[in-house]
Amino acid sequence: MRHLLLVWTVVSVLVLPSAGCSRACDQVAGIVVDGDGTPLPSATVVLAPRDTMVLESDLITEDCAQDGTFTAYSCANTRDSYFTLTTECSGFQTDVRIVKSGDAGLMIVLKRETRVVDG
Repeated sequence: MRHLLLVWTVVSVLVLPSAGCSRACDQVAGIVVDGDGTPLPSATVVLAPRDTMVLESDLITEDCAQDGTFTAYSCANTRDSYFTLTTECSGFQTDVRIVKSGDAGLMIVLKRETRVVDG
């Protein structure tokens, strides 16, 4: 009986906290494309809580896959189910929008940067 109690204690200390952490993470998923619908695999996305101050170093930056798809995570301790999703890609305007935890099938269409020529 003592051996069983010891095993249960070890399992609860090692396994249960990590299971709780994975349930606390929020995520959204989608695809990043340009105005023509071409996937942008070089885009990055960051999911940040709206109601909690988070250090930039604690944010998780996700790269899009070759087909432009992404899954962005936030494991910040927050009560809000809405987040700020920031999408960036070189040569395109940054997209910032509010999304809800669990949103899937998001389509982020990035606009090309426009250059003003003086003259």
